[in-house]
Amino acid sequence: MDLMTIAPQTMPGSATPIEVEPIVLDPLAEDCPSDDTAIITTRRAITRVALVAVETGGRFQREGIEHDPMSWMLAPRRLFDGRAAIDACLEREHCLRSILVHGLSLGLDLAPTAVDNLLSDDEEDKRRRSRQYMSSKRKSGKKDHRSGRRPLAAPRLFTATIIYSSRKLMLQAFHASIAHEPSEISARLCERFGHSAANVADIREGFHQSTPVAMALVQEPVAELIRRVAPEADHPLHNDFAVTIEQRIDV
Repeated sequence: MDLMTIAPQTMPGSATPIEVEPIVLDPLAEDCPSDDTAIITTRRAITRVALVAVETGGRFQREGIEHDPMSWMLAPRRLFDGRAAIDACLEREHCLRSILVHGLSLGLDLAPTAVDNLLSDDEEDKRRRSRQYMSSKRKSGKKDHRSGRRPLAAPRLFTATIIYSSRKLMLQAFHASIAHEPSEISARLCERFGHSAANVADIREGFHQSTPVAMALVQEPVAELIRRVAPEADHPLHNDFAVTIEQRIDV
């Protein structure tokens, strides 16, 4: 079996460079009590690492990423403060970060704050934005009333699922975003997947996690994020909220 090697490197984006010594691992070799590092952990923690490994491999496959998913698990990452996923994801916090990164296709090595901001709940900022939003909404309502125009529907969370196949492609996809009307969602799907796939999309208001495609593609941390956004869909903080998860096979 080929050995897996991670060369020494300096972690980017860190005030203090993190120097990493070469790591050579052969998982099929016999254990060596004198050299192998012993780790005391729990079954729950091991399950977290297994979950992250499955999510990593699944994302790399569906997005056609050329890198080796095993290398992603073993290499040090800014996302984990310079630790490797195989060590860091024993902890719940890092496990959740990994699932969000892969579930939302955010990148392969983000700064942890970029992910944590998705789950942060800055109440003061939300109150400030809410005051601005309500003020602009009242002004807009007065203008519409004076002009006699039909007011635009409030922004809502819509989700869409696609099961599509052709002679060259098999596609399953899930999409969630904020829109005023279903036609906006349809336009976004056309732009991403093309007219043929978008035409068979099942677009619904709200999040329906029990649909087969959602059950297959949407992991629980991502589902929880969508559920949190849904009741506040008209809030300015969520204007650009969008989740797209796809699994495709080119035939």
